[in-house]
Amino acid sequence: MVSVPTLLGRPDEQTPREYLYWEYQHGKQQAVRMGPWKGVRFGGTKEPIELYDMRKDIGEKNNVAAAHPDVVRRMREIMEEAREGSAFTQFWPLPEYRRDDIKLDNNIYKTLGRGEGY
Repeated sequence: MVSVPTLLGRPDEQTPREYLYWEYQHGKQQAVRMGPWKGVRFGGTKEPIELYDMRKDIGEKNNVAAAHPDVVRRMREIMEEAREGSAFTQFWPLPEYRRDDIKLDNNIYKTLGRGEGY
């Protein structure tokens, strides 16, 4: 992962991080990048975490979660920790929809529209 010191040509000042976490679709999709691994969860907190080895599978075609339960377990912990204290935690657990069937919750939109949770 690259951040400001590296971009400014001072990589020795870069603080090492264990992982990078992000979410999209108003939190209904989560992702963690940790070393060579990328864990993703689509559709809510009860969906399984898919795991990809980015050294070998940049296109995320081969889900290797079953072969690496320890990595999946850590990804789950990170996803849960990242949500703690979030204003959007009130919306979790979310309805369980898969990728193309994700329906955005009008309550989330209304809350965001009022500027709450920031």
